[in-house]
Amino acid sequence: MKPTLERILGVSIVLSAVYVRGAPAEGDVAWAEWTLGAVVIALFAALGWAIGRAVHGVRTWYAARRRARSDTDYAAFEALMRTFDAADPLASYRALHAWTRRAHASGLAAWCIATNDAELLQEVAALERVLFATGASPRWRGDRLAKTLQRLERTAPRVVRRSALPPLDSTPHE
Repeated sequence: MKPTLERILGVSIVLSAVYVRGAPAEGDVAWAEWTLGAVVIALFAALGWAIGRAVHGVRTWYAARRRARSDTDYAAFEALMRTFDAADPLASYRALHAWTRRAHASGLAAWCIATNDAELLQEVAALERVLFATGASPRWRGDRLAKTLQRLERTAPRVVRRSALPPLDSTPHE
C-alpha cells in the first residue's frame, strides 16, 4: 500500500457541505459566474481599446515629429550632402536647386552671385559643364562641391526669412 499524507500524519480531512444562511442557490452561482466572466471580458476589451488608442496616439505624434524634422533646412542640407556622395550629377544638381530654394529662398544662380564665393562659382560651373556641355566629359565627383557648401554653411551669415503677409492680429496682447 502506498503511503499517503493521511496515513503518515494519522489525520483524515473530511469536507462536508453545510447549508449557510444567505448562501446562493446552485442556479444563482452559475449566473454569478457568467456575470463575473462578462465583466472581466469587458474590462480586458476596454483595456485593449485604451492601449490601442495610446499606441495610435504615440505613432501619430512620432510621425508628426518626423515630418517636422524632415522639413528643416538642416535635413535638406543633409539630403543634399547624401546626393553628392552618390556622385550622380543630375540628382546633385536637382537637389542643389531644391536646397537653395528652401534654405535661401532664391534660385541657384542668384544665390551663387549673392554669396560672391569664387570656389562655389567654379564648382557649380564644373557641375553644369558636366551636365550640359556637348562631348565626352570626365566623371564628376561631388566631394569638392560638398566641402565648399559645408564651408559656406558654417561661415555664411543666415538670412532671416520673413513672411510676405502681415500678421493677422497686429494689436499687442496684454
